[in-house]
Amino acid sequence: MSASHGTASAPGETVRQQRDRFAAMAFTWAHVLFEVGTDLRVRHAEGLTDVLFGRQKAALTGRPLHEVVAPRDHAVVDDLFGMAARLGRIREERLTLTGPNGEQVPMIMAGYAFDPDAGPLYLALRKAAPEELPAAAGDHRDPETGLLDAEGFARLAAERAKAAGEDAEVTLLSLPRLDAVTQALSEAERSDLTSRLADTVRQYSVGGDTAGQVADGRYGMLHGAGTDLDHVKGELARVIRGVDPTGSAAAVESASVAMDDDGEMDEQAVARGLMVTLNRFGSESDFKLSELSRNVEGLVDQAVSQVEGFKRVVKDSAFTVALQPVVCVRTGQIHHFEGLCRFDTSQPGESPFEYLRFAEETGMIHTFDLAMVRKAIEWLRGRPVNSPHSSIAVNLSGHSVEVAKFAQSLFALLDRNDWTRGKLLFEITESARMSDLDAANAFIQGLRRRGHAVCLDDFGAGAASFQYLSALEVDIVKLDGSAVANARRGAQGRAFLCALTELCRRVGTETIAEKIDDLDGLRFCAECGVDHVQGFLFGKPSPRVGDFVPLPNGHLVPR
Repeated sequence: MSASHGTASAPGETVRQQRDRFAAMAFTWAHVLFEVGTDLRVRHAEGLTDVLFGRQKAALTGRPLHEVVAPRDHAVVDDLFGMAARLGRIREERLTLTGPNGEQVPMIMAGYAFDPDAGPLYLALRKAAPEELPAAAGDHRDPETGLLDAEGFARLAAERAKAAGEDAEVTLLSLPRLDAVTQALSEAERSDLTSRLADTVRQYSVGGDTAGQVADGRYGMLHGAGTDLDHVKGELARVIRGVDPTGSAAAVESASVAMDDDGEMDEQAVARGLMVTLNRFGSESDFKLSELSRNVEGLVDQAVSQVEGFKRVVKDSAFTVALQPVVCVRTGQIHHFEGLCRFDTSQPGESPFEYLRFAEETGMIHTFDLAMVRKAIEWLRGRPVNSPHSSIAVNLSGHSVEVAKFAQSLFALLDRNDWTRGKLLFEITESARMSDLDAANAFIQGLRRRGHAVCLDDFGAGAASFQYLSALEVDIVKLDGSAVANARRGAQGRAFLCALTELCRRVGTETIAEKIDDLDGLRFCAECGVDHVQGFLFGKPSPRVGDFVPLPNGHLVPR
């Protein structure tokens, strides 16, 4: 080796001996090794070339390296070889290669030249791990599988389909019998199966990372129009048969959408069209792949229809506010009402609830949240000045909290109606959507400075709840109904809930337990130190305050 590169070789060592030593050392890191000449042709290959590229090592000898590199990365290879000619090495760089069926295989490549002027260049390549895959801004990628969530996949697929300038398709893959297999597996076995399935879907996608999981056993991927989907489905089935030798659960269903729109639609419209389909695919157990629109124009038409319907709901205020009381455990008095939206579904064939869910999942929910706040202010304006029942809480999505325009509009609305101080409360829902807790806390403090108490919803439903409690200064936390139900099942659960309420008390935060529908639940919450309760025990939601005066079952509250 040349001393100029900071390494040394034994006296009289031949180039072959140097190469052998390099190979032995590199295989501790790499899956494939290449010896490449200055003309960018492969002189020698070792490793898993048949698995990764579908070509035997000998068949690669003499062939241009570009044959196994994805076309979009040809220029990257040229630049890297220019770097090697100057510096004598290539540090770890990401490169996309082409698999045996046209799939994209993300790799990490490093290289070294013993003599940069005369060559050859020795390359070591390994498959990129999920955490090494790049994510676009705002994408949510599972750290274990490398798969995007539905929103992240829709946005990235739309972006890459528009940028590619070539035929591309989005394929939805369903493994309808997967549950029957996973229920019989250990946690470690389930994790391994999940990773293997994810690897299979990812490696056939554009860039090796344009794939997502929208539900258990339901995936989406963007791929070239020439990808052999039967082969992909066969590979998924093979993975399942690895844990189910009978093959009874190895069924794989698919449907594809052509992304070629002749450049007539903008990227945002394509993303929304995909989101409509992905949301249905992930949430509807009876979703039929056979009914999927076969082209992106059809998906966008569906999205436009839902967007227009949603805009009509907001513009026409085609919804009302139903009230459900939040009751103090110590006094039996109504602390405030939660305002719940109820939609006018009188128009046949339309479901405004579906519009609202669509808006939540495509980032348009802030528009509705602002309309709901206006409704609540109208309700307060119609209440008697000295009425004891004139406090209402409005839900705000965690997504809305992170939209700067929404915060500006909401604060301006509250400043114009500062008489609502102390009467209008806010519940932050879907808190998992808040990625910037510092910014979320700044928003919350903006509400509190204006005299509006803030409640964090769904508390206790996941480990992240404690992170939120430490990062977000709120007045109230609402204990998730499932968390309370679990706590009622045994002594350990009771101890956990008691500790949770004590923690909240120490940090000056009140607690609400939801879905309290019977006397036993009320007594349990009182014994565990919960401050307030909400549920059918005190009546179902109603638009009329009079339905809660006197409070149904109010006499049951222990005093």
